Amino acid sequence: MVYKASSNYDKKAAINKICAETPTHRESIFQELYTYSQGALDSFLRNVMDDLSNPQALSKHIAALDLKLLEAWKLVYDAATGSQLSPNYHQDIKVLSQIKNMLNPTNNNVLTALGGRAGLIQILRSNRNAPCYTCKNTGSERSYMDDFIIHTFYFADTYRNATNFNAVAGGQGMKSANFSQVNATAHMIRIIWDDNQSANPTFVPTAFELSYTNPNPYPNCRVDAQIGIDPNKIVCEFKSWGTRANELNDETVVDDPGKYTTAISSFENFRFGYSSFGQFRCYLQQISAINKLRYYFDEKRAGVNETYVKGIFQKLIYNEATKALTPNGELVFNAIWGNTRGLKVDLFLAIDFNDPNAETEGKKQFILKVQNTSNSFYSFINVK
Repeated sequence: MVYKASSNYDKKAAINKICAETPTHRESIFQELYTYSQGALDSFLRNVMDDLSNPQALSKHIAALDLKLLEAWKLVYDAATGSQLSPNYHQDIKVLSQIKNMLNPTNNNVLTALGGRAGLIQILRSNRNAPCYTCKNTGSERSYMDDFIIHTFYFADTYRNATNFNAVAGGQGMKSANFSQVNATAHMIRIIWDDNQSANPTFVPTAFELSYTNPNPYPNCRVDAQIGIDPNKIVCEFKSWGTRANELNDETVVDDPGKYTTAISSFENFRFGYSSFGQFRCYLQQISAINKLRYYFDEKRAGVNETYVKGIFQKLIYNEATKALTPNGELVFNAIWGNTRGLKVDLFLAIDFNDPNAETEGKKQFILKVQNTSNSFYSFINVK
């Protein structure tokens, strides 16, 4: 095979650089490069010579080049070919190093769980809005691509045998064509990774994407992650919602799709009882105590903090002007009062439920709880 020199880079200088900086591996490297297409070879040699200022550029780490790193480069190159994935990812040594780790034969079980090489390519393509050190999208509200790969590896290594793992690692999650679903999945696996770095992790899911049956008008309620089992299961929901208008989220098909509007933010849609409100009521009917519900909101999204999120939930439930429950707040109370798993007892300890006035007294107590966002009722809200 004869390669024609490209006018976009100095081919001879690139070859000399590889020879000079990889004396141990250069023969095997060139044997592998000989199998590349003209386009792949040109792209690799350009990367070798790219004079990028960022210290994480591949061109500054040629001494680390071996067959496995070259294999990682080729996988990222293939992922970018014919897709919207930026070619900048295969210039980033941090991204390449994590892909190299994925491709290590000792990690074959992890790679297999993710769908092999083809599955990893699709994951990269679906997560193309993640920033990297040599990319121009560093303002993205996402973890860097190399960190995302670390989180993905840990998730697959730890939970590949968990119930419905494939739903997260597949088209509903990591490989989704819907950026909102991808972002929510990336948020979840980041939280799992972060929590499990501590000596006493509190987030160890037993199942993912479980469907709950419930008497609401929304019977197809599906939870992101569940810890434990009935009767003491912990229900975990992840929201990578934005505070800006003109943003979709992954909940628009769950309930009230006809009412959801991009004229306001995902949070504001929820405040008015659209976008996952039915899901919220479903969860309230599933739990045995308020500490068995965990909502995780993405702190990386602009403007998202605990005060803001708790304020949204409060406005959904409570009308400050009238000092009473909103119509949606009435529905929330009804979901709690109809709970037969213990939540009602957990929230209303001093009430005799056999008293004919118990519900009226319960509603009074509930109003006192929800009018103050510091109340323990709102403890299910986590912003991380």
